[in-house]
Amino acid sequence: PRPELLSLFQSAIVMGGVTVVFFVRTLHKRFQWSYVIRGCCAISAGGLIWLSLIQRSPRNGVFIAGLTFVTLLSIGLAYDIGHTVLYSLVQTGTPEDYQSSIFACWSIVIGLFVPIGGFAVGAIAQNVTVGWALFVVGVGMLLLATFGKSLRLFSSLNVESDSLDHQAGV
Repeated sequence: PRPELLSLFQSAIVMGGVTVVFFVRTLHKRFQWSYVIRGCCAISAGGLIWLSLIQRSPRNGVFIAGLTFVTLLSIGLAYDIGHTVLYSLVQTGTPEDYQSSIFACWSIVIGLFVPIGGFAVGAIAQNVTVGWALFVVGVGMLLLATFGKSLRLFSSLNVESDSLDHQAGV
């Protein structure tokens, strides 16, 4: 019945977007994009593992709620930074005639893997606990971030970033 909550939510979205732009701009030219993406993956993984363990804390509810809020902000920021970098690299590295096809394929892949991942996490949560589901996903992401360099999972992002900077004369 009152618009304050909606206004607060919309302001938070804008502030989140500005924060992501600030961090991406700050990280640009300081780190290779592969390191940024792996770092975002590691931060999200650590946050998920922390969330899986935080429920066991004997602290009071206000402390836990505050800690959960900060953890969720960290996970969301890392996710949005990674998403923004990947989206930008695809958009700037793809010829204009093929951009809609690339984004359509990307949406299809994400559209398939998100429900499958959600189903797997839901199955773990239903059979064990939500904490274990978060822990398993967090450990998987941490392994991906840790071994991503040796598996060369993110190395193509550096080539793309370097060639884009060279094309732009940066």
